[in-house]
Amino acid sequence: MRFDFTSPRKLIAWAETDIDKGFDLFLAWAQENITCSIEPGQSADETIMRFSSESLPEEIERCCHNASNHVRHAFDQATYSLMTVINSNFAGDAYFPWSTTPADMRGKLNRLGVPSDYQTLFAQFQPYNTGEAYEGGDNTLRDFAKVANPNKHRAVIAFNPAALIARMDVQLIPGVEHNGTIEVMSGPIPFGVDCDIASFRGVWGKSITTDFEIFPVFAGSQYLDREPIFDVLAYARSRALAVVDAFAEATSQLNGRR
Repeated sequence: MRFDFTSPRKLIAWAETDIDKGFDLFLAWAQENITCSIEPGQSADETIMRFSSESLPEEIERCCHNASNHVRHAFDQATYSLMTVINSNFAGDAYFPWSTTPADMRGKLNRLGVPSDYQTLFAQFQPYNTGEAYEGGDNTLRDFAKVANPNKHRAVIAFNPAALIARMDVQLIPGVEHNGTIEVMSGPIPFGVDCDIASFRGVWGKSITTDFEIFPVFAGSQYLDREPIFDVLAYARSRALAVVDAFAEATSQLNGRR
């Protein structure tokens, strides 16, 4: 049997297009629709930095949604393609063995009917969480699979993109005495909601100017709520491509022995 993995490769290519488009759209939109302003606080010695934005445009959400779906499906389709070559009578559904531990992964592969010689193909991608009782694991890839799975089954945009203040530089006017404290909000902020992200107390007055960097994240995710969505999607896409390449090479070698 010859299987060229055309379908998962198409999904990976489509994902790349959506990631690039979503990233470009976000940069253009953020420049016009996200601001951080300096305003008086509730007391005489307090100055507030306020974050303001419009809701994230639907077109950007669509790109993130489609990319996550394409990547998630590519993992499963690559697994199915491999199984049809390993077992010409294979007629079931095949899913990439996302797992909690290496033992959990091996159990899923055994139930799927993957021969031990081929289980190492899956093991090299470590599709399970990092743990203390074993080596390896990939928390980023595993958490991506978790947020992408309900996305394709239950809701259009289940991963709830939010803004994260990645970098904020506070510049003080030279020659002005500055005493006091700065408190900065560290968690993700929903798009379309105005909120205070920093409080400056002390002798600050109007001597503060700021520069900031903001990007969307997968809000509510255990490991991804500090990573830019587009970086996570690009990483997951690269791992899906590596899986397809490895599985395609393995099936080519298997066909060559037949």
